[in-house]
Amino acid sequence: MRETIWRWIKRVTLAIVAFLAFLSMILLCVGVYEKHRLAQLNRTYERPLSEDEWIKSDINSYNLLARLKPVKGDDTLKMIAMPSFGKRWFAASISVVNGQGVGEVIVSMTCSPDCYHSEVESRSFMMVV
Repeated sequence: MRETIWRWIKRVTLAIVAFLAFLSMILLCVGVYEKHRLAQLNRTYERPLSEDEWIKSDINSYNLLARLKPVKGDDTLKMIAMPSFGKRWFAASISVVNGQGVGEVIVSMTCSPDCYHSEVESRSFMMVV
């Protein structure tokens, strides 16, 4: 009788340890999957910015992007930065033309996201690549 109880205690203990190991593996896999999902959500996309639906839906950002001059080179970058705690929105474009970086920055001094009248300042620049 004593050996039977001891045998069942070992079996139950082994089952509990196996269950806890299985549960920890599941939690580890869920954590790895969630980390991968967040990395994919925050990754960089290589495509024109005008294809993004959020730009087309937000008329202020679309107008700011449309104020940039057309880029001349194939190796280009266009971006919009609209900080939520700042009063300035930025649009920038940089392209490589004849071995030099040619760019433009537009700064919009907005008083709030729903302010339709804003001062816009544009600056052009060149960089040596």
